[in-house]
Amino acid sequence: MQKIHLTDDIVRSLPFTALGRRVHFADSTVENMRLVVAADRKVFYFVPDQPGISGILRIGGHPETATETAREIAARLKRAVNLSSIVTKPPEQLDAHSLPFAAVVELQAQQLHLRRHNRSADKDAKFLKRYLIDPSVNPWALKPIGMVAATDVLDLIYSMRDRPALARTCLSKVKALFNWAMHPSRRVEFGLPANPVSDITPRMLDLRPRWRDRHFSELEMRAYLAAADRLEKPSQRVFCKALTLTGQRPLDLGMMKWSELNLDKGIWMKPRDRDFLYSNTPEITPLSERTVSLLLSLRCGTSSSVDEYVFGSDFGSRGKLARLRGMVDRRMSDYLQGAAPTRPRGEPWRWHDVRRSVIEILMEAGAPVEIARRAIGSAPDPMTSTTALRSIREALERLALALNEIRQDGERDDEDGPGHSPG
Repeated sequence: MQKIHLTDDIVRSLPFTALGRRVHFADSTVENMRLVVAADRKVFYFVPDQPGISGILRIGGHPETATETAREIAARLKRAVNLSSIVTKPPEQLDAHSLPFAAVVELQAQQLHLRRHNRSADKDAKFLKRYLIDPSVNPWALKPIGMVAATDVLDLIYSMRDRPALARTCLSKVKALFNWAMHPSRRVEFGLPANPVSDITPRMLDLRPRWRDRHFSELEMRAYLAAADRLEKPSQRVFCKALTLTGQRPLDLGMMKWSELNLDKGIWMKPRDRDFLYSNTPEITPLSERTVSLLLSLRCGTSSSVDEYVFGSDFGSRGKLARLRGMVDRRMSDYLQGAAPTRPRGEPWRWHDVRRSVIEILMEAGAPVEIARRAIGSAPDPMTSTTALRSIREALERLALALNEIRQDGERDDEDGPGHSPG
């Protein structure tokens, strides 16, 4: 690795590399600063050299971040990492040159494993990078930390109020971050004059879940089914259709294994939640003939020996499910725009709204509320497998017929022309 005195002119003159190749340059002035030149970008990094601290911190890309600015940030990060340096600069002068909030979060994430109790260090670091560093989630991530106000934090937390558990966790992480940054050996180098979240508590924000009763109209369900038909991958198409045919939780359905299925009998031996009293006994979940047919078609197109999961590895995390929801939503919007261009869009939907819509269709088809809830796995009971299996299967068959009628109504409307779809 070549060591040179980096300047804006030198960085600008360095040629980009071939695709897939990176060249590293060390700054001769600040030992821990690096410049990485790739095929399409030039980025400054800070490389800690203290024992027990691994990884690199991104300072910024060139030319958005000037070389002198990157050198100043790298020098201050180096001093901040050295926890033995205690300085006594007046607090009112600390916000003059504050480090970006995201850079401070990066530094804390690198030091999490040094904690006395650090079994969740990797999980905490992943959370910090996902919710506090990403500007698409946290709009003030690149704001100087000394200029972050309590109102900024409140805006971020309130944006998560529809997910109270996430909001409370995010607030606790932000408070822990500022408490860590306020240590005398760090606050001067970070440029943090005061802790803006010291007086904010979860009780003050009243982070309780909002009651939600969103469900699909008949037109929206038809749009959902049409959108599922237009997905690219067979596993995605079958997964989205199976959600409407079973009403199961998306994560549970996404973790379905071939070894848990008996397609000849139309049975899914679904593992119970670990916290459930009868967790050692799988839940016997009947499947409709339409669901079995979809799963058989998927198995014919794939090899069950390659992946033990029915739908592969695309549905094992909330992030991947969120991306799939985005694909479905875009196709639903296209369908609704063509079927009812003047119809206003309702509240954005979530996966659980599909499940809520399914139970509504089940009850409209004549299933008792208790059987409907058991059919979608909402009220597991160890006795259900022996006392209500036939009733649940019959309810799921009626559900499949109702969904097919919704789909056929849409096909007839398409033949008649626009303006005939019910809302």
